[in-house]
Amino acid sequence: MVRACHDSCRTVLEKAATEGLIRVNPSLGCKLPPKKAKEMEVLNSDEMQRFLIQAKEEGYYELFLLELGTGMRRGEILALHWGDLDFKTGELHISRQVYTVKGELLISTPKTKSSVRTWYCHCHLSRCLRNTERRWALDGCFRRLSRRILRVIPEPSENGCS
Repeated sequence: MVRACHDSCRTVLEKAATEGLIRVNPSLGCKLPPKKAKEMEVLNSDEMQRFLIQAKEEGYYELFLLELGTGMRRGEILALHWGDLDFKTGELHISRQVYTVKGELLISTPKTKSSVRTWYCHCHLSRCLRNTERRWALDGCFRRLSRRILRVIPEPSENGCS
């Protein structure tokens, strides 16, 4: 919180200094508290197995298996098309993401160039997705779940904790 406030004040004071309203930006000499790194929390194998069993019962198994098996962001998974996955080679091309603006689903390219990538799926994951292809919408792997997933299931927080 202190760092966010400092950043806002520093920006405003820098603009004031640039425009000659003050001589020096006083925020430049401030000593900030150190960043506290939070330990990443991960599921152990028993917890992951219970999680996937529950996901299967609720119809989200493939989606969460893909998320856990690749580390893809939820918006990237929801933007997948069947053409992005080559079942012969196991290559999964990630080049889009879904996000919401005022309750409307939008698709765009990922924020950074490094987010556009190719992932090689494990044969079990590829086989699992092939078996579910018939169940999902033709315009996207998980498109019919997009609105419900983005509304109900929050994305893991930025600090790395799930």
